[in-house]
This record gives sequence, C-alpha cells and structure tokens, in this order.
Amino acid sequence: MSVILWIAIYTIYSLVTKWIISWGGAGYIQGWKTWFFFNMSQSEEWTKDQVIMMAWFFWILYTLWFLLGLFNPELRFYQLKNSP
Repeated sequence: MSVILWIAIYTIYSLVTKWIISWGGAGYIQGWKTWFFFNMSQSEEWTKDQVIMMAWFFWILYTLWFLLGLFNPELRFYQLKNSP
C-alpha cells in the first residue's frame, strides 16, 4: 500500500472519530448504530460517554499502528494489486 493511501485512510478514520468525539456523533450513533463503528456485541447498550471513551481508545491504538506502518511498510496489513 502506498504512503499516500495509508495517510488518506488514517485521515478519513480520524475525521470520523473526531465527529464521534467532538461534533455530536456519539449521540447520533448511540444504540444499534454503534455496531457499524465498533463491531462489538454489547456496543448497542453503551451510553454516549462510553461511545466517546471507546472512540478515544481506538483512535489512540490506530494512531500508534499508523505511525508504525508509516515507517515500516510491512506492518500495513494488505498490499494493493500493482504495488511495488
């Protein structure tokens, strides 16, 4: 996967996470819609604050993974078809 695509994926993920944390997204996805973002069996029962907490948790983990993958391309979990 190219560095540009890796950065684009992280940017999109960060915007969605920022929406959940700061721009009222947690209240909007609270309930059954949290399954689409977190894919956990009990996520439908989370309160707004729990949704925000999990968004922070996943954002921190994904940021660490992004930084590792930025400097070590083998850590990016898939290759595009015609990647060098």
